[in-house]
Amino acid sequence: FLLKAATIQRPIEPLIFQAIPISVTVLQCAILLDTYLYNNQFTIAPLRFYTANVTKGYATLFGVQPWYWGLTQALPTMLGIYAPLVVVGICTKSVNTTTRLLAMISIFYTVGLSFFSPHLEIRFLLPALPFLHILCGLVLQDMIQYGWSVDTAQSSLASVRKQYWCRNAIIFA
Repeated sequence: FLLKAATIQRPIEPLIFQAIPISVTVLQCAILLDTYLYNNQFTIAPLRFYTANVTKGYATLFGVQPWYWGLTQALPTMLGIYAPLVVVGICTKSVNTTTRLLAMISIFYTVGLSFFSPHLEIRFLLPALPFLHILCGLVLQDMIQYGWSVDTAQSSLASVRKQYWCRNAIIFA
């Protein structure tokens, strides 16, 4: 849906006529089902989850991880050998821009929300995995289509390193 909305001239119409009615219907069904299952007590499960784990801090009873744990431990563990392809997908501009942008927004939204809880687990980041695989697929498509070799991959990585060091030199100067 997001890809379709991003590629058409007037993206607000699908949002109003498709996304909002579907979202409201799903939310109503979820509230009704949760209310029925909680002995007919009005309940919104995501709100209860938020109040219990974030506001009251019950999540800390199960262990606390540092804020950077999701980036340094969980994502590399989840991605495995696909981690370099995700890095290339994030750093290069040759990947399809619209799809890349939507995947990046979804990834940063999911990973960003997980940092609000001091109790982090790999399973909290699993919703971002399909979008990470989309980035991997786009990079592999470009590699096949444009015939990337080890030399071009190394030169692209060298240009990313050069941009990184130049940017840091400017910031810290």
